[in-house]
Amino acid sequence: KWKDTRIKIGFITFFLIAVSLPFAFGTQLDNGLPHEYLTSNRQELPKQFAQLMEAKKAQAEISMMQIGSIDRGFYLAAGAIPPIRYFDNPNISYESYPKMIDSQIQAIKESKTEFVIVTSFNGVFLDFAKKHPEQFTEEGMLKVLLENYHIIESQGKGFRAYYLMQRK
Repeated sequence: KWKDTRIKIGFITFFLIAVSLPFAFGTQLDNGLPHEYLTSNRQELPKQFAQLMEAKKAQAEISMMQIGSIDRGFYLAAGAIPPIRYFDNPNISYESYPKMIDSQIQAIKESKTEFVIVTSFNGVFLDFAKKHPEQFTEEGMLKVLLENYHIIESQGKGFRAYYLMQRK
């Protein structure tokens, strides 16, 4: 009985140390990005894009949508209400629920919003891109997006690229 208790205590101790170790060194794990990036850029970028949209908008209210990943705070910063039902890209495969990405692409085709923010694509969008390469440019941008919108600002590159696009 004592041996079983020691094993349980040892396992719990190991687990607590393993979980708390990244925080002990001032690093927060979120897609492998350092804490400094998360606290500065992640909070400031939505504000910067919101200010640009406010300055360039043609309508009284900002109409925007974000594609490529889960919401990163852009709707809140801009004070915008998502105009379509599927405004987010949770980790649900295209095969399981095609309506989500299809409705976003349809909204882009119809230019439903004045602005589109494209974030680095998550696994769902990357999976869609692999299965439908004809819908993407060589650089990995949706062709229909470039037909209806133009880039007015970009931040970052590679895994953490963000594009603010405005309707043509």
